[in-house]
Amino acid sequence: NNSPTLTATSFTDSTKSDSFNFTITPAAANLGLLKGRYAAVLQGADAKLNPRAMGITFTSDGSGRITEFGYDLNDDFNVLDLEGPVQGRYTVDTSFEGSIRGQISMSTLSLPAYPGDTTGSPLGLVFVLSADGKSGNIEERDAGLSVMSGKLYQQDSTAFSLNGLAGNFAFGAGTAFNGNLPSNNNWQAMVGRFT
Repeated sequence: NNSPTLTATSFTDSTKSDSFNFTITPAAANLGLLKGRYAAVLQGADAKLNPRAMGITFTSDGSGRITEFGYDLNDDFNVLDLEGPVQGRYTVDTSFEGSIRGQISMSTLSLPAYPGDTTGSPLGLVFVLSADGKSGNIEERDAGLSVMSGKLYQQDSTAFSLNGLAGNFAFGAGTAFNGNLPSNNNWQAMVGRFT
């Protein structure tokens, strides 16, 4: 109910009271806070607790529509990919302490809950953005009970010029696998740098 009535009654004289109605208006969503080309890497587990990782890229139009979407999914060494004219919708909410959060719904895109799953469920994502909308955290949310989360970054095409790649860079990667043998205590990591 977004139009409640508040009533105050005297503690010492219950015949005396006063009421008033008010309307709770949600904060206006600024869909333009998520606009442009974004990329993310998510890691987690599928519905059978197998390790799962997914790289995604999408374009949002600043008006609530996802106009392009692509992904590469590695689920327990089974790889699926999609790039194309898959479209979806998104919402943005700034009513919680001023944070920028939202949801992405890809209702026509079904992800398997685990390797061999033939039913799948529509892909849903939730995100929290930085104040400038250029980075944030993202998490997969679907009915298939898989859980993945990661970092989301707005892409800048000018950064991929030869001059944009000058300088020193560092990289890192980690996984819970070594030699295709799953184990909770078998983490493998790699770090490096290049100029």
